[in-house]
Amino acid sequence: EWPLRPGVPKEVQDKFVNISKEKEEDAHQRKRKRVLEKLSTEKDHKTASQLTLSQLRDKKERCQVDMAIADYIFSEGLPLSTTSKDSFKLMVDTIRAAPLNYKLPSRQAISSDILDRSYDQIKSKIDKLEDDAVTLQTDGWRDTQRRPLLNVLFGTVSKTFYYTSKETLGIPAVMATLR
Repeated sequence: EWPLRPGVPKEVQDKFVNISKEKEEDAHQRKRKRVLEKLSTEKDHKTASQLTLSQLRDKKERCQVDMAIADYIFSEGLPLSTTSKDSFKLMVDTIRAAPLNYKLPSRQAISSDILDRSYDQIKSKIDKLEDDAVTLQTDGWRDTQRRPLLNVLFGTVSKTFYYTSKETLGIPAVMATLR
């Protein structure tokens, strides 16, 4: 509330307060109208009907999620094809189905319990493949920051499994001696 000003009649002050509130409401309405106009001109707006508040919120939330994923991919120097990988899609679907109070695992949890469970799962897959031929595969490459990396995979006739990637900066190149 506005404080009373000495010497200014209360009805004048009340009128000033009302005018100020009306200006704030008008500014809010103009801003809302601009947002609606912007959304209605976007290419994915298929109909001429007005968007509901729920649709506006959903669209804004989808945009925020898209930007968070893009920021992660860009900041970590990951390939843009990351989003088409089955493991990425599985991760997103699993997070989507998680309870609302789900908290991301800490670095410590990933490096201990979760790593142990992941190792056990991979080892179990390998043990099931005992009758099949298994090939160890490596692939050297450089990421977007030009750091040398080595991917390690193992494969069978039917499927290839990613195992790990390691940065090889400071490790002498072996290819030169193999030529």
